[in-house]
Amino acid sequence: VHLKKDGSELWLELNARKVLYKGENAIITVCYDITKKKSTEQALIERERRYRNLTDNLPATAAILVNKELTCILTAGNTFKRSNGKRPKTEGMPTDNVQPKNLAEKFKSYYQLAFKGEKHQFKIEYLARWWQVYVGPNEVDEHNQIQNVRLVAYDITNFKKTEEALIESEERFFSLSNHMSDLVAFLSIQENGRAKVTYLS
Repeated sequence: VHLKKDGSELWLELNARKVLYKGENAIITVCYDITKKKSTEQALIERERRYRNLTDNLPATAAILVNKELTCILTAGNTFKRSNGKRPKTEGMPTDNVQPKNLAEKFKSYYQLAFKGEKHQFKIEYLARWWQVYVGPNEVDEHNQIQNVRLVAYDITNFKKTEEALIESEERFFSLSNHMSDLVAFLSIQENGRAKVTYLS
């Protein structure tokens, strides 16, 4: 690193080798300005750190970034942590190895659609939990080409259990009321003070 007069950094890459010059040993050195490359690398590292920090602090979340070769380049989220507090090794692995086999092909098709610019969301059941999954483009280059896509999954198991319990409760109520000989009615009071029939057996 070299400091310019204005205080900004200039990153240089030096290549040196021994040569014979005018019959004597000498060293020839070639300098390359790699400031732009280094700045880009540092920006990527910082963006990855912020992304991982964000997803790791969201409750019951998993996030995966996938490149064009369908290789996992980043995993984040507290659901990836195992009981020992460590993450499984997934970064740098093909998505077929990261995902369970029964979901690998489904996710692969969504990754491919995301590389075409499409966004999708769906619910899945996995490891006795329900997940709301979002898949879509994540990052584009200067030519507006999609470089990687993301999958973000939120654990919605508690919501799903509440929803199922409510449906079951309504079904039991309607089944019971349909077999009663007496009239059963639900009335709701409107803002104007009038009653409105919302259910009648």
